[in-house]
Amino acid sequence: MPLLDILTIGLSVAGMWELGRCRVARLRYGQHRKGRVGWLLIMVAIAVRLALGPHRWPLDLVITARDLGFGLIAASYQLLVKRSNPRPWFIWGVLLVALWAGYRFGPGRDGRIELLVELGPDDHVGEIQRILEDHDARWEQAFPSISLEQDEDLAQYYLVACPARRAEALREALRLDRENVDSVQINERVSLVPPIRGSMTPTLHGWDVTDDPRGADQWGLQQSGGIEALRLLKNARPVRAATVAILDTGVDSGHVELGRVFLPSPGGEDGHGHGTHCAGIAGAIANNGLGIASLNLDGRFLQIASYPALTRHGHGTIESIAQAIIDATQGGVDVISLSLGGYHPEPPKAQVDAIEFALRSGVIVVAAAGNNGEDARHHAPANIPGVIAVAAVDREGRRAPFSNGNTSLQRPIAAPGVDILSLAPGGDYVSYSGTSMATPMVAGLLGLMRSLDPNLTAEQAYRILADTGDRGADADRVGRTINMGNAIRRLLR
Repeated sequence: MPLLDILTIGLSVAGMWELGRCRVARLRYGQHRKGRVGWLLIMVAIAVRLALGPHRWPLDLVITARDLGFGLIAASYQLLVKRSNPRPWFIWGVLLVALWAGYRFGPGRDGRIELLVELGPDDHVGEIQRILEDHDARWEQAFPSISLEQDEDLAQYYLVACPARRAEALREALRLDRENVDSVQINERVSLVPPIRGSMTPTLHGWDVTDDPRGADQWGLQQSGGIEALRLLKNARPVRAATVAILDTGVDSGHVELGRVFLPSPGGEDGHGHGTHCAGIAGAIANNGLGIASLNLDGRFLQIASYPALTRHGHGTIESIAQAIIDATQGGVDVISLSLGGYHPEPPKAQVDAIEFALRSGVIVVAAAGNNGEDARHHAPANIPGVIAVAAVDREGRRAPFSNGNTSLQRPIAAPGVDILSLAPGGDYVSYSGTSMATPMVAGLLGLMRSLDPNLTAEQAYRILADTGDRGADADRVGRTINMGNAIRRLLR
C-alpha cells in the first residue's frame, strides 16, 4: 500500500476512534467532550489527501471517502465493545468504502480501464502481444488515419482496454518493456472548462457599425477594439475565407447565425450548447440583421468547422481530444479552438504529439487557460508548448476572478470572458462567463488575420496579438488583452 494511503487511513482511523471515545463518554458516563482532537486529525487527513493526491476529480473525493469509511468501521468496533450503538457508524463506513470500491473496480467502458500505449517507430504491437494477453487486454490503433510517414509518434499509439483490477499490473509490465514501449498513460477523462451563466446588460447605445440588433449587448467585442476592426473590414477583402475549428461538444450547424458559414464537418449537432456558444463568438455572421455580431463581417472572412472532442455531456478523454486535433488538422483548418482541459502538471504526451502535428501543419492552436483561479502551468492543453493560452478579463480590463493566470506559459494572451453573449442551440442566444468564452474570441481574431494573410505563422500571429494588445492592470498575470482594431490595422497597412 502506498505511504500516502497508510498515512491518510491512519489519520482517519485515529480521528474517528477519538470521536468514538467521545460518543462512549457521552452515552455511558454523561461526559460532554467536543472531540477537537478527533476532528483535527480528520481534517489533517483530508488536507493531506487533497494536497498530495492524484489531483483527478472525482478520484480525490472518492479516495477521501474511503479513508473516512475505514475510520468509521474501526470506530464502530470500539462502540460495539462498549455497547454504544455502533450500527450507524458501521453502515456509513461500509457505504463509503463501497463507493470507493465501485469506483476503483468498475470504471471505464464495460468495467475496463483504457491505456494509451506508444510504441517505438520500429516496433509492432505483436511484440507486446503476450503482455496484453496475460492481462486480458484488448487493443486497437488509437489514431488510424496517421501513417508513419506523416508522424512516427502518433502512428504508434494503441488504445488498450483491460479489466480495472489488472490495469496497474499491465501498466507496470508495459513500462518495464523499454525495448518496445516508449510511453504508457491512462486515457484519463477530460472535460470542458465549465462556463458560468452571465447577464445580458446592454453596453453601447446606438450600435451602428453593423445592423445586428444585439450588438449593443456585446461589451467584449466593443471594448477589445471590435468596432474599429469592423469598420476597417468594410473596405477589406480576404485573400480567402479562413477556417476556425471548434473542438468541443459539437455545433448547431442549423443556427441561422452560422448556417452558410458552417463547413461540412463531423460535429454538426450540439446536444450540450457549449460548442455552439463558442462557435458564435468566433464567427457568427455579422451584419445580417439578426442577433449578434463577430468579426465575420457579412460572413466573408471566416468559416466554422466542428470536431466533437467531447460528448453531449461535456466529457471526453485524452485520446478523443488528440483525435479531434488530428482530424481538424487533416481537414485543413487554419485555427483550432480548445475551450476544455484539466489538471495536468505534466501534459499528456498524446495531446502534446497531436498539437505538435497541428503546429507543423501550419495550424494555430488556441486553448483556455482554465477557470480555477490558479496558475495555468498545471492546466493542459494550455500548458503545451506552442499553444496560445487565453485568460479572461472583465469589463474593467482586470483578470476575471475565476480565470487562471497564464504568464508562466510560452504564449499568454487575454480576452473578454465575463457576460459574453453568443448563440445557443435551436436559434437562441445566451450569456456565459469563462475562459471558454475568451478563447474563441481570440480564435476568431486569429482566423480573421489568416484570411487577410494566409501565410501568417503561429509565431507571427501571436507576436501581432502581443505587440498590438492593451496592457491592462493585471497584464503581469494574464498577458496583454487583445485589441482587434490594432491587430487588423497592422495587417492592412
